[in-house]
Amino acid sequence: SSSIEVKVFPNPTASSFNLQVIDIVSVSVINIRVLDVQGRLIKTMRINPNQTISFGSEFKPGVYMLEVLQGTEKKVVRVVKY
Repeated sequence: SSSIEVKVFPNPTASSFNLQVIDIVSVSVINIRVLDVQGRLIKTMRINPNQTISFGSEFKPGVYMLEVLQGTEKKVVRVVKY
């Protein structure tokens, strides 16, 4: 079972996304990769567990895949900007 919960809101958005990764077990840094639908790397970020960040205001409209990596855990969330 997973120890991390990924929240992205609002999704879809016209401006920017808020990202929160909730982890009740670990305190290790979380690595984020944003990819476009072709798999090209758009942005990388590092956040701490339970921190909320805003991102994506500079993104063009489209569909993006948000990869959240912490240790051996990986979650992928689809986000849409219009």
